[in-house]
Amino acid sequence: MRVKAQVTERVEPGIVFMTFHFAEAAANLLTNPALD
Repeated sequence: MRVKAQVTERVEPGIVFMTFHFAEAAANLLTNPALD
């Protein structure tokens, strides 16, 4: 999976946020096999 990253100071260090509501890009697969 390739995504663009935006580095910001708005979240704590070590935290990654990725939108996960696009069915064609199942971000859940990065952490576990469950799908919403």
